[in-house]
Amino acid sequence: MLSDCMNAYLSLRRAAGFKLDTVEGYLRSYVSFATSRGDTHVVGSTVIDWAAAAARTTRAAGVLTN
Repeated sequence: MLSDCMNAYLSLRRAAGFKLDTVEGYLRSYVSFATSRGDTHVVGSTVIDWAAAAARTTRAAGVLTN
């Protein structure tokens, strides 16, 4: 369900002239994470967990600096 909604959203936005290259990567990452947890809709706690996991991965790769 999430994948179908994401694809419809991306198609609609692209039809309106948006490129969405970076956004698509984030959406696909979130949808993969959420569906692996069994989510069928966007869930706030999953969004927070996904963002935290992405931040840890980015920090571990040395991309973020303070």
